[in-house]
Amino acid sequence: QATEGGEGAGTVDTPEMTVAMVTHAGPGDTFWDQVRSGAEEAARKDNVDLEYTADPDGAEQANLVQQAVDKEVDGIAVTLAKPEAMRSAVAAAREAGIPVVALNAGMEDWQEMGIASFFGQDDELAGEAAGERLTQDDAGRTLCVIHEQGNVGHEARCAGLASTFDDSEKVYVTGTDTANVRSTITARLQEDEQITHVVTLGAPFAMIALSAVEEAGSEAEVATFDVNDEALTAIEDGE
Repeated sequence: QATEGGEGAGTVDTPEMTVAMVTHAGPGDTFWDQVRSGAEEAARKDNVDLEYTADPDGAEQANLVQQAVDKEVDGIAVTLAKPEAMRSAVAAAREAGIPVVALNAGMEDWQEMGIASFFGQDDELAGEAAGERLTQDDAGRTLCVIHEQGNVGHEARCAGLASTFDDSEKVYVTGTDTANVRSTITARLQEDEQITHVVTLGAPFAMIALSAVEEAGSEAEVATFDVNDEALTAIEDGE
């Protein structure tokens, strides 16, 4: 039941519950900043004590889930970018009677893991849409930049792109290391002048790719999946 007026306006008067949200976010990824902000806003509205933690390393993310289980939280929301690493921790939560939901990554795994629900989309389908857009734009050789190795969602997007666009290749970078992202893309552009497009899987990496294009003296265009990861959005230099 929602309360009216005063400091409690827009909130519920149900007993407070504690929910742990454990994602695979890396430092500086603005996509996850928005996800966290939305979760915190919803938590305030619904009288939830939200405990947000994150680690891009699968084993460390699993440890964070186990810590939430040990604290006997009321619920856990988790991403499954590296589902194999998360299996035991998710199982421990279920054995403890803690409801678990998944978001963003893990569409192919959440049901088999016994998770209650999944909030996300088909990453491969999104990649297919990106490939169709590139084909429509008569793009040449395209780099699909994966900024987190082992992330099943990233792999699915690049695989989907490759299934609908004939000339693409994956490039792996360390998303938490800006210098590595820039230097890796720069080197590949310098090696192959036939590259016409660079596709990144998040806005922060598109901005780094723009710098790499300039440093390489390339005329390649940069595009990224939008905030909802549904389509390609062109990135213009200076915007």
